[in-house]
Amino acid sequence: MTTLADPGDLGDLVGRPLPGGRVQVEPHEDWLMRDVALAAPDWSPVLHPLSVFAGLQRSIGLSLADFFALCGSSSAEGPMLGGTRIEILTPMVPGQPYDVRATITGAGRKETRSIGPVDIVELSIEALEPGGDDTGSTVARVVNSYIFRRSAP
Repeated sequence: MTTLADPGDLGDLVGRPLPGGRVQVEPHEDWLMRDVALAAPDWSPVLHPLSVFAGLQRSIGLSLADFFALCGSSSAEGPMLGGTRIEILTPMVPGQPYDVRATITGAGRKETRSIGPVDIVELSIEALEPGGDDTGSTVARVVNSYIFRRSAP
């Protein structure tokens, strides 16, 4: 697995696919997520948005530790989740398997006043109608931006 050696390597990450895989959020998992989020229990055949987030995040085909290493960091360095966008194009159904495609869609360095230089890496994760390959239509997308602190030059 390659890691970032310097800020010039950031551009090499953009467009890079991750292994992806499959996700299947079971009804009891959705019920537990709703309980944690203090949302009303709902046994309707539609996943809560937080269940979509968690299900897709766990299905990128890498552990977060491996993803952080790919971005030239580690959990010990304190990476942060900078933002999340959850797009549900077609409601996802509990117990239904979906194919997952994950791609790094952005990467750049930014100088901040409070913590110095940071790299921001954007990861797009898509749930696809199952079809045996990753050409199915997208039913949901989670886009996360991760912030990695860097040492000042």
